[in-house]
Amino acid sequence: MSDTAAPTLDAARALVAEHGTVDLELVGLDGNAFAIMGAVQRASRHANWPPEAVSALLADMQSDRYDHLLQVAMVATGDIT
Repeated sequence: MSDTAAPTLDAARALVAEHGTVDLELVGLDGNAFAIMGAVQRASRHANWPPEAVSALLADMQSDRYDHLLQVAMVATGDIT
């Protein structure tokens, strides 16, 4: 078992609190991690997030396993808080 703690969703929640949720329906998207990140990136840019915030969100998505990527995407879209 690893001694490192799993990443939390605090960073994603802070970004959403500052810039708002992105308009994206995750259901029906290709489940590939790169496809999800691309869709979230496009939606966040469309929502006028600054480039630094988009980069921070994508970095958070890549910081751990696939389930963390999905959780960050769901926070960004407002599907979970």
